[in-house]
Amino acid sequence: MDPVRNPFAPGAGTPSPEVAGRAMILDELTVTLQRIALGKFAQPVPGGW
Repeated sequence: MDPVRNPFAPGAGTPSPEVAGRAMILDELTVTLQRIALGKFAQPVPGGW
């Protein structure tokens, strides 16, 4: 098979270096997880989680 057109890439399945457009959700999720770790209640994370 032509290596340029081959759909199977060696890096497939590795985490992407950036999750673009999700910074606010990731920040809110981080705060929520930290609150839970301290035994505090947390509000649900918005954004359809």
